[in-house]
Amino acid sequence: MDPYSLTVCANLTRDRLEVEVQRNNPGGLPEELALVFKTSEGWGIDYADDTFADRRDAAFDAVVVRAKELLEEYKDRHDEEPPDGLTATGMAVWLLEDDVDGE
Repeated sequence: MDPYSLTVCANLTRDRLEVEVQRNNPGGLPEELALVFKTSEGWGIDYADDTFADRRDAAFDAVVVRAKELLEEYKDRHDEEPPDGLTATGMAVWLLEDDVDGE
């Protein structure tokens, strides 16, 4: 079992995609460790526990690279205004549009 799991999420409050990084705990609930995202300033990581940033290891850093690769599969929307009149569902679909053409 992989010690980490990744989930792509649409953050409707911040109009961006994020990848939630969780540690899989055998026999227990997964523990949220961080959110990986991209803004107009570049890549960002929000740690669930501020002290984790100082305790991370090479395996976690590799998972962050995988999270960034996952986000690259979607259209880069951080400099775009969403279309007018979108519902919350429409906004999530807009943010989660695949970047099949690499644009």
